[in-house]
Amino acid sequence: MNSTSDLQEVSLPFSSMDRQKIEVQFTEPNTSSDGGLILLREVEKHTGYIENFSNSLIDSRNQSYVKHTFLELSKQRVFQITTGHEDCNDCDLLKNDPLFQISSKEKLGSSLSSQPTMSRFENSISRSNLLRASYSICDNFLNGFAKEPEVIIIDMDPTENRVYGDQQLALFNGFADDYCFMPFHVYDGITGQLITTVLRPGKTPSGTEIRTVLKRIVNRIRARFSNTKLIFRADSHHCRTEVLTYLDEYEIGYIIGFSKKYLPRGICENLGKRALMLSKLEFKKVRLFHSFQHRVSSWDCQRRVICRAEGNGSEADLRYIVTNLTDKTQFLYEKVYCDRANAELRIKDSKAGLHSDRTSCHGKEANQFRLLLNAVAYQIMHAFRANILKGTQWAKSTFKTIQLRILKTSARLEVKKTFIRLHMPKSCTAKQVFNRFAKISQCLNKT
Repeated sequence: MNSTSDLQEVSLPFSSMDRQKIEVQFTEPNTSSDGGLILLREVEKHTGYIENFSNSLIDSRNQSYVKHTFLELSKQRVFQITTGHEDCNDCDLLKNDPLFQISSKEKLGSSLSSQPTMSRFENSISRSNLLRASYSICDNFLNGFAKEPEVIIIDMDPTENRVYGDQQLALFNGFADDYCFMPFHVYDGITGQLITTVLRPGKTPSGTEIRTVLKRIVNRIRARFSNTKLIFRADSHHCRTEVLTYLDEYEIGYIIGFSKKYLPRGICENLGKRALMLSKLEFKKVRLFHSFQHRVSSWDCQRRVICRAEGNGSEADLRYIVTNLTDKTQFLYEKVYCDRANAELRIKDSKAGLHSDRTSCHGKEANQFRLLLNAVAYQIMHAFRANILKGTQWAKSTFKTIQLRILKTSARLEVKKTFIRLHMPKSCTAKQVFNRFAKISQCLNKT
């Protein structure tokens, strides 16, 4: 088996074409397969997401021995994640890539960190640094608002990250039928931007866990935006007494799934029968809604419960939510609560496009730091899609599609004394995006 250095020196033969031999060599200098990275570099320049994140970390290393700063390491790791290079091992392959050098170190020809250096960086972060870094993620989200928003919807949802070794916090989960983590992913339900991610064991979250995370998020938001209305939205796993009590005490709106096991048997049964009868008569799905007050034994007061009964011609399906919002029942369920499904799509986008589930370190602190690095990558990609790709055919594309169609564009760098010019293919499908970005940059520079 030839090594990478050996392949750079030899010609690899392929099938000929019209008496012409076709060969491949890995010898072209100043080229990159991630030409679209120059766009993400500019997004970081305007948002400062990675810089804000790295500034939150206290570097306790002896600076006389430091070759790569925390800012350079953070940029290198985040930009690799955004372009689909999620493994630390990719550092060895990309440390001499000219575009990664320009984006991460602002210096062409200066080698970036290798895999061992990056691994030491990930495993050296203390708990106090993790807390500061997590707050910086929330600050990045808040910095995205030009003015105080009227409403922020906090979508919280845990997801499984499978583990394949002796990793701290790994537990067997019966629903996943495997050992896993169940980290929290928290998004803004209106903008879709990520608020924070929290590593946790592979089990159903307790009320105390949910309240602790939620309390830190709420305090951070209200320290910046005191008049913004906050709404907490989640599935029935989050309907805990501690959570509801906290939300009522601090006047936070909520709309949460509610399990029927906490309701009297047969409640709303007539509503379900009526929905089923109407669906048979009208030959289509029929939804009926009913609102009532209910108190669980562990609650200190009655709360509003909404029942949705759906008949599909063969059976009736009953679903429940608990809320302190006063809008109409159908609007609350169909327009507000059902929109929670977008949070699951965002988690899917994060895992499929950015590999946020690649939490393969042994220590829980290192895996939490990996989640935070991935969170910054998500914020940059979301800002790129929401602002630069707005109005284009990729405005609603997944991160994976954006990587393949825009970021994975070959580029040759022409390096002169006074300029660096990127030469892209004439057939580049992302030409429209580059032209749009140039116009946006001109407008920002004028203002």
